[in-house]
Amino acid sequence: MHDYRILVGAAGWQHAAWQEDFYPEGLPDEWTLGFYGNEFKVILLPAVAWPIDVRAVQRLVQDSGESLAFLCELPLARCRRELLANNQQVLQAFGPRLLGVILPLAGVTALPELAGELAQSHRVCIDAGFTVNQLEAILQQDERLGVCWHGTSDNQELRHGRLTCARIRSEGMTLRNLRNILERLLAVQDPQRYLAVIFEGDPPSIEVMRQAMMLLDLL
Repeated sequence: MHDYRILVGAAGWQHAAWQEDFYPEGLPDEWTLGFYGNEFKVILLPAVAWPIDVRAVQRLVQDSGESLAFLCELPLARCRRELLANNQQVLQAFGPRLLGVILPLAGVTALPELAGELAQSHRVCIDAGFTVNQLEAILQQDERLGVCWHGTSDNQELRHGRLTCARIRSEGMTLRNLRNILERLLAVQDPQRYLAVIFEGDPPSIEVMRQAMMLLDLL
């Protein structure tokens, strides 16, 4: 992870459309994550794919090759005090392969100690969707916390925390817009901060992801 200024990846890897234009025909399901990890450096596990236990994490790590980094989105339903210990066990099972954890703002609001608890041992981003005003007070209270950026607001909030995750829809993405997003991320890069750009969609565009990596090589 340390060799890349911005890690490029997708939300999820089990997209039906990728079977036709990304994965080789006949590739076993258990090999798809490793195949993905040969080209891209990070994967976002969305809330619907939260690992149910430590064994599930171990299978993911084993299937992913040697260097793929994981971003894990905590489901809102798990933002409860009685699940803090279990959440920590699941996250710790990723070991050094865990880039960070994404928390929904609603979960942090419902359980104020959630972000601070997880930030003791993990990089944490809070996702407020397209509204960032509510985040300011939380970010001021804990300098360890970063944000999820959706590419529309000012990039000043990207200077917060140890991890910034840009969650970008890949549909209709032009090279000009893509370059603008990457330049805004590069403007806040810091040796103490990890940056990741995660492309979303149905499915995320492999072409756009490849263009992002190409542009990063040129910028």
